[in-house]
Amino acid sequence: MIERFLQKVLSQVGKWGRVVHHAVLDACPAYYADSGGVPEAIETALLAGGIQRLYRHQSAALEKLRGGQHVVVATPTASGKSLIYNITVAEAC
Repeated sequence: MIERFLQKVLSQVGKWGRVVHHAVLDACPAYYADSGGVPEAIETALLAGGIQRLYRHQSAALEKLRGGQHVVVATPTASGKSLIYNITVAEAC
């Protein structure tokens, strides 16, 4: 099903223009942090949601946010960007 959709998008011409580049990237390994340093209550909630550890970029962003720095996270879909900001808000509460 996704292949059919992709082929339609790749061949589409008209008011939406057309795709000028398409590539399939190989998967890359996940890099995890030793610890996100989150409070126990938040860690318990994460574990209940099936999250056993944070990705390295999540941990690094949390450290910067805790330090009062501005942070922009630009990573692929489903890489945990929202969790960074949700943890920050939960810690502030």
